[in-house]
Amino acid sequence: MPVAPVLLQVIRPLGFIGSQALLFGQPVLTLFADAQSLDELAALLDDPDALNQIERRLTDAGHPPA
Repeated sequence: MPVAPVLLQVIRPLGFIGSQALLFGQPVLTLFADAQSLDELAALLDDPDALNQIERRLTDAGHPPA
């Protein structure tokens, strides 16, 4: 079983909290990543539809059509 879809299921309930934590910690986190990437990641974590789309793509990539 692929690990990435499982991890998405684990972080899905914490998406909003994770996005807010990224925004709150952004001044410190910009030492490790650029602000635009952090904003994009926060927006992704806050959008359940985007997480669903990523999960579908990962699942489809793991099971190529016959």
